Amino acid sequence: MRINQINTNNLTEKIDSTSKVSTSSKKASSTNTEPTIIAFPKDSINFSDATKEVQKLTEKALEAPDVRQEKVEALRSRIASGTFNPSADRILDAIIKNDR
Repeated sequence: MRINQINTNNLTEKIDSTSKVSTSSKKASSTNTEPTIIAFPKDSINFSDATKEVQKLTEKALEAPDVRQEKVEALRSRIASGTFNPSADRILDAIIKNDR
């Protein structure tokens, strides 16, 4: 691919001539000799409501702990007291699910 070089001299001349015209018109109307500053609009980004919601949910998920300690403690307590008795089918389902 070939990229042609841009002729910036012509562009610079056009900008300079615009500034000169603006300055000369100001001189005629007042004693202020400052050149006119051309303001360009700032770039902006607008996110949809769905994107904002996804961002909020992602931040909330990242703030959550990796392990829900209260559930772990409750399960340990049930195991220690002998009240945790999962069925054989439930154990088998967990083994199969973990093996995938």
